[in-house]
Amino acid sequence: MIHNNKETLYAKLEKMIGLEKGAMAIGSVEEAHAAAAAIQRLLLKYDLHMVEITSKPEFEFTFGTYFPQKDTNGSRWRISLMTCLARHNRCKCLTRNDGTMTTLGTEENVTAVCNLFSYLTAAFSRFARKERHKRSFLYGCVVGLNERLTWEDRDNCNSENIAHSTHGNEKALTVPELNERYKKALDDYVEKRAFKTRSLPKTKNINQAAYHRGVNKGKTVALNKQIESIST
Repeated sequence: MIHNNKETLYAKLEKMIGLEKGAMAIGSVEEAHAAAAAIQRLLLKYDLHMVEITSKPEFEFTFGTYFPQKDTNGSRWRISLMTCLARHNRCKCLTRNDGTMTTLGTEENVTAVCNLFSYLTAAFSRFARKERHKRSFLYGCVVGLNERLTWEDRDNCNSENIAHSTHGNEKALTVPELNERYKKALDDYVEKRAFKTRSLPKTKNINQAAYHRGVNKGKTVALNKQIESIST
């Protein structure tokens, strides 16, 4: 027999587990036993196991700093940059109707994305000061950065065979397998909570000269110093 709404059932079970623990804490043995019996009845009725209710998820996700989507050069390059950094750091970029955006992921990865975003928005904006076609240049910066990070990810996948040890008797994961597991967990988290992600339209009216200068900057911008400061 399958419950029509698993989330409601899980919430009910979690509440009962809380009542049982609370009763035991204050020495109300009779109430604790009644809660435990009710839990067991539900588990048997719906053919569930306690591990399904009480086990922690593989990844603990949190939100990063909320940044404005727009600046004087528009929103596309900033959202694209956040999306790029999130994707290459096992996170996900989320936007809000109030004009802000953030990143979702584990605390360590979110911190890296937010620090890099702050650093790179300032760096790319500084590089763009002398550019006439600033939006084309900034868009190019993000494209170049994405190409560079893609190459680095590929190199890491080739050099790091084993990335993550799983629980129990499961085999250790390779880097691509771990990346895919992060992606699925993030997609499920976002879908379950109906968070908003944003697909950006294709950029129009690109000035090719400014764009290619931006691509070169994105490929060569100094990241090592910033990454070292994050990890220390």
